[in-house]
Amino acid sequence: MAINDDVVYACLLLFSIPLGLLVRTQATPRGRELLCTISGILIVILTCRQHSLHSALLVLVNSSICILSSKR
Repeated sequence: MAINDDVVYACLLLFSIPLGLLVRTQATPRGRELLCTISGILIVILTCRQHSLHSALLVLVNSSICILSSKR
């Protein structure tokens, strides 16, 4: 039995509240960055499932454009 998408979405929204409090307790910017990155990846995987590969590809392409483009 598959879980309804609305239930997953509601659970992720409820999970985000204590996650925000946890992010605030991180002392270093690097710790906050790492925590937000990991939680963001997990949220994408949980919501997009097999389509998360498309999101990863978009991140790689956009990052490459930003790195390779000339600064004015």
